[in-house]
Amino acid sequence: MTRRFLVLLALLSLATLQRPLSGHAASRSQTRLAEVSRSAGVADRALLRASSLRLRSASSRAVVGRLRQSSRVRKVRLGQDRSTIDVVFKDGREMLVLPKMSRTTGIGLRPRSRHTASQLQTLLRRDQQVAGARAAVLEPFATELSLGPDAGSPEVNALQASGFTVDRAIDSQVSVAAMLSLPSYAVVYMHTHSGVTQSGMGVVATGEVAGGDPAVQPYLADGSVMIVGVAGSGAQYYGITSRFISAHEGPFRRSSIIFINGCALLQTTDFWSALSAMGAGVMVSWDNDSTNSDNYLAGAAFFNVMQNGTTVSGAIQTLKAGGYGISHYNGQTATLGFVGDGSITLNQAAASGSPAPTLVPTASPTYTPIPTPTSSATSTMTPTATPSPTFTNVPTATETSTPIPLTISGLSPVVKPGQHQSFDVHAAPATDIAVQIAFPNGNVMRQSTTTNDQGAAHIDFRQAASLITHGGRSARVTVSEPQGVGTASVTESYLIGFARIDVSVEPAAIGLGKRFTAWVHSSARSQILVELRPLRSRSDSVAAHTGPRGWAHLRFTVEESRKPGVSLTVRARLSGSRKSAWTSTKIRVT
Repeated sequence: MTRRFLVLLALLSLATLQRPLSGHAASRSQTRLAEVSRSAGVADRALLRASSLRLRSASSRAVVGRLRQSSRVRKVRLGQDRSTIDVVFKDGREMLVLPKMSRTTGIGLRPRSRHTASQLQTLLRRDQQVAGARAAVLEPFATELSLGPDAGSPEVNALQASGFTVDRAIDSQVSVAAMLSLPSYAVVYMHTHSGVTQSGMGVVATGEVAGGDPAVQPYLADGSVMIVGVAGSGAQYYGITSRFISAHEGPFRRSSIIFINGCALLQTTDFWSALSAMGAGVMVSWDNDSTNSDNYLAGAAFFNVMQNGTTVSGAIQTLKAGGYGISHYNGQTATLGFVGDGSITLNQAAASGSPAPTLVPTASPTYTPIPTPTSSATSTMTPTATPSPTFTNVPTATETSTPIPLTISGLSPVVKPGQHQSFDVHAAPATDIAVQIAFPNGNVMRQSTTTNDQGAAHIDFRQAASLITHGGRSARVTVSEPQGVGTASVTESYLIGFARIDVSVEPAAIGLGKRFTAWVHSSARSQILVELRPLRSRSDSVAAHTGPRGWAHLRFTVEESRKPGVSLTVRARLSGSRKSAWTSTKIRVT
């Protein structure tokens, strides 16, 4: 009897557990789950804040090691830039600590236009069809970096002198909602914190402090926005990823210039790919961690040179010749560069048309644009006369011949060694085309071809390793019509990815008895062996380890017994790996 009673009691209990919860009970259960999730989020952010503050005195590796000991952390690694700390918590949230920038004293030039917060909110959400060339200057960390209320003045003044109407935003005005307006501008300049996750995703910080803004929650949910800290700071902000651009931004204006003045963004492949896919013309940024003073001066100098009609690539070359656009930080060198069409000028950006209306519209889950008020809230400056973004003297349909401009299409923005770079050249049918690819280490590859009956020619080549330098990875592709009148030419650039191991030498030509530096890049803390061949002495073979960012530099001397006029081989090999990998480059003895 007792056994039957216990079995019956067990069956009744099971039936009770399987019975659906009442509406009130279900609501209480959901509330408890929401409270638990909210509590976990607060704890995650508290741990992230403590880690950011710890970076004031501790190294990134030490902070990563401490995070790995936390029971709240599922996974933590350094990003591909070897500076960003990428934390995945056990509740699934992913947050970052971005590299810090030192403070800078501003030059103190006062901009010609100022906006209140309410005016700026309207300006940054202005409809794309507004007439005139517009530019946005965004300083989300003006106060943190001690730039003051006039942050961005050099850029504003240069752009206004070039005829642009400039909308300027500082600190919290640079919100997630404001980022949705970027496609409506011909030029965007943003001085901010940025970094690269372990998976290679670029992240750009806004000035909006992370909190309970319900409008941002859908973006957090789909991974297009992340919560980011900054090394040495207790504040946390929202940062946009490339997914935000591809999923929520509208199409960008053709020939638009996007200058993101932050750390290491040229190391990622997806951020420019997202911008390029949405129609942007060129992106300017840095390939490593840079100091804020170098960022500040490079941004001001870049637009000062650009207002003279210089191309993007020409402006960067001018900067480097003048000692700008290069930054040394923690034993590493960062270089200002670009990906995309380096031949774009400010006039071309101003004249670029609105994005094609046939593209997919922005998929914003919660944002509703604020309509432009009837009373004008625009800036008060009077732009100087510049080319209008509307075209005149359009050929009529009765004209029978129109010259076909020389263009490049399909150039991959980033190519790793071993992959193929391919693109198409367009010109008149049966046109002779000369192609030149200039690599960062000074090597040049040349090809010649002829366009077919449709006026197209296809170029394809396999990207080789060890064509980069410690200071740059941008290759320049120039196509020209050598037999044409005036010899028309077009230049574009792409970024060379890292191989498993790369080596470069500086300088590439060296005299007898002189010393040169061999730079080697591989994964962090790798064991390498570098040799100067043919071997003459024990000093021609040096073993070393790469640093935390994958770079190592070794010094060699060209012995007097070498013959002038010959080329020597500098060979680098991974010596501590089961799967051996090696690469080489040449140095000429003068």
